[in-house]
Amino acid sequence: MKKVTFFFISFILSVSFAYSLTIEISNPNLRPFKLHISNQKTKNIEFANTLTHYIQLMPNIVLVDDIDSADNSLSFEKRGDNINVNLLFLKTQEMITYEIKKAEDNINTAIRLADMIFEKMTHSSGIFSSNLVFSMNWNGVRQIFLSDISGKKIRKLTDNLTDSIAPKISPQRNYVVYTRYFKTGGTSLRLIDLKNLDDIPIYSSKGLNVAGSFSEEGTKIFFTSYDGKISKIFVYSINDKRLEPIYSSKARLATPVKTFIKNNISFVSDEYGSPQIFLYDIENKKVKRLTYKHNYSTSPSFAPTGTHFVYVAMVSGINKIFASSIDGSDFALLTPIEKGFDDPHWSKNERFIFALSKDVNSSSVYLIDIATLRYVKLFTLPAIISYLNIE
Repeated sequence: MKKVTFFFISFILSVSFAYSLTIEISNPNLRPFKLHISNQKTKNIEFANTLTHYIQLMPNIVLVDDIDSADNSLSFEKRGDNINVNLLFLKTQEMITYEIKKAEDNINTAIRLADMIFEKMTHSSGIFSSNLVFSMNWNGVRQIFLSDISGKKIRKLTDNLTDSIAPKISPQRNYVVYTRYFKTGGTSLRLIDLKNLDDIPIYSSKGLNVAGSFSEEGTKIFFTSYDGKISKIFVYSINDKRLEPIYSSKARLATPVKTFIKNNISFVSDEYGSPQIFLYDIENKKVKRLTYKHNYSTSPSFAPTGTHFVYVAMVSGINKIFASSIDGSDFALLTPIEKGFDDPHWSKNERFIFALSKDVNSSSVYLIDIATLRYVKLFTLPAIISYLNIE
């Protein structure tokens, strides 16, 4: 891991503002990796196009027509009913061959292979196998949906008669926790096993119960419960079904999330009048305020290094995404454009942030490269989605 400072400039109302962000990432190379794709006119053109589509989603990979200017070359070769995908490192002439069998699912195979190719080229974690969960209106009722990174394979997980919101997916992508409203009032926090779609209640009350995230290892769930007077943060152990309250306040609490800092979680509280982000040491029972720069700060998500976090702050009526170190000394605006963003999530690759942007009748999921502030739209749905969560 190397510690790198990224410098970038935004222009707002003809005035330039320079920001820097220093964070440890596995591959800090700012120069894009140039990839040449040859022999794309293979008989299995569908797979070649699907794989190419995923690879070119990455902000730090650029497809080039001239092989002499490329770092790597990708070629396709038919071998009977199968197809070989060859990744050639042009500088060393090292070649890696991946054999794709005819019966394999094109999309799932392309996702797995895109991750392998990205990791070999950049020596950093791939994100193509990430899964997204979100809430969306379906025939007048909000339901929970699961999607791949491109929005091509969307699966409806719930078919409830009342609204279902705020889904969170586990790091191993085997569970989804969400909130379901009762017709008679109150809510139920529920857990879906993605292997068999078993949907079981975890905690129900007359109040509002909303999960913030799973723990780093995926065996625990952090959630808030508000009864109209007191907010409480609970931790629920999936394996032994044990429920433990760890913090309470007369202020409204929300979004208790993992931080990758031992025995620490983060949450949002309006204790000082407006929502701000706090760090909580579960073992020592100590609370530390993290955000001071804005009157409205929500939706924290922490880098896998545990040194930085991203969050949403409202600036002139527009939701902007900011990144900050724990002590606030290292700070940057990641969305210096006239577009609002919500639900930022730091990916397992320290360089990239996922985020949601909504228009009047559509919603788009973006990938943001914190090194270059390049934005890539992963997909758009002709509907308003909310509570985006990604692992």
